Amino acid sequence: MSKMFIAQIVLPKVGNNGDSINHAHGFLKTELCRKFGGFTALESSGGWIDPETGNAYLEPGITYQTGMADTPENVAALLKIAIQVGVAAKQLAMAVTLPSGEFQILQTGVDSLDSIDPETVKQGVANA
Repeated sequence: MSKMFIAQIVLPKVGNNGDSINHAHGFLKTELCRKFGGFTALESSGGWIDPETGNAYLEPGITYQTGMADTPENVAALLKIAIQVGVAAKQLAMAVTLPSGEFQILQTGVDSLDSIDPETVKQGVANA
């Protein structure tokens, strides 16, 4: 059996306008179980500053953790799920921690689901 590592996706509790995003949380839970066999959901709180306006945003969230081998296929699947849930929740960006420990902010309006495949990830890891 391959070594397992923790990967994370952070999702706010509510949408940018205060709307319910329970559908996005349900989707994320289902996909993490389907692809990686399960998850742990932890209460969290986060904040960021919009570089264009200087406004600070503080929000409660849920950090979803899952265990996985650090393979290009798993990383690609995790990134795809993060973007899908970000789009479903109408988020501008998603915070993800890869099984390698690398932290990424994915711009959901810019990143293309089609651009995330294992070969792309493998090449990126090789060039890192």
